[in-house]
Amino acid sequence: MKNKFIALLYIVVCLQAHTLTAKNDSTSVIKNGIGISVAPMLSAPSFVNSSNYSSNYLKAGVGGSAALCENIVLSKKQNFYLYAELGYQTSAYIDNNVPSVLYTPSSSNINQTNLSHFTLIDRYNYGFFSLSIQKVLFHFGKKVGVFAGLGAQVNYCYSTSTLAKNLLDTTGKNISSSLSSTSYSVPANNQWSASAVARLGLMLNPLKHLSLNIAPVFYYGLSPKYIFTNNNPGFNSFGLNVQIIYSF
Repeated sequence: MKNKFIALLYIVVCLQAHTLTAKNDSTSVIKNGIGISVAPMLSAPSFVNSSNYSSNYLKAGVGGSAALCENIVLSKKQNFYLYAELGYQTSAYIDNNVPSVLYTPSSSNINQTNLSHFTLIDRYNYGFFSLSIQKVLFHFGKKVGVFAGLGAQVNYCYSTSTLAKNLLDTTGKNISSSLSSTSYSVPANNQWSASAVARLGLMLNPLKHLSLNIAPVFYYGLSPKYIFTNNNPGFNSFGLNVQIIYSF
């Protein structure tokens, strides 16, 4: 139900672009437009400081996003506009070089003083909707500008996976294993999360109807008690957002 609500909200935002009083013309720095965005990023879970999670071996994981995106002009004079995204995002974290002795029963026939280390890679796959208000801070003619944005993002986790490398079984044999789950088996407190989003980037307009926006982007996982009941706060992520937009 919440998935359908997010999709419906995006459609409403798209349709609203045609009813706004701000109109495009040849003098506009920012125009209404639609396109695609991609963002490679590094991510780490925002719950690492909780009492039941040890961050001694934690490392950031490689993630990213791909989405449909849209610019909706709010004020042509002030260069304010809405930026919306609907798409896919993946986040991961790594438990690196964890001593096997921490997870090996003392009753097993393994020499506890001579153990290897193993690595766990946990990955979360999301569908998301993001909405932010952005402004062109300054520009050089109509070709180059600098913009900033601040907004929020809602994420739905539809699958997770865990990959274990260099794990030892009870006989001391080195093994690797993986485990995955769908939205039906993902714990309820991991399904929904929300993030604050901040951008500061460069806007390039090489052609009349083509805009290329490049911006470092930071996603901050918000506390669940303020957004969704019993919700996992998600990830803090940093990456580079690239948007290719057709203006009309």
